Amino acid sequence: MNLVTQIVDKQLKAYNQLDFETFASCYHENIKSYELETQAQLENMCGDKFFLHYKEKFKKNPEIFCKVTERIVHDDLVIDKEYITTCKGRNHKEMVIYKVEDGLITKMWFSKEIIEEQI
Repeated sequence: MNLVTQIVDKQLKAYNQLDFETFASCYHENIKSYELETQAQLENMCGDKFFLHYKEKFKKNPEIFCKVTERIVHDDLVIDKEYITTCKGRNHKEMVIYKVEDGLITKMWFSKEIIEEQI
């Protein structure tokens, strides 16, 4: 396992344990997030807003869990297909691309497909 996958795995483990401090420590303070299909920057998921989003998400979804179903690693990119379950009766799949620089995740691209599935 290389440094790129180590940091992505660390944030995934922290996400699943609702450990916000460890989760946040995996990201650059100026994290940038984008919609994959349009390349539009997701303003509500950049910098301080990114951290606030996840802090609230962990509080509101105490049973959230993410499982990586497929992974491709290329240079400083990790491309994960993820299956996320929540306590609100909905599950969804998404693809996330993580860019890692100097041991931190600096950029992310999201592509989401909602699956209306009761859990």
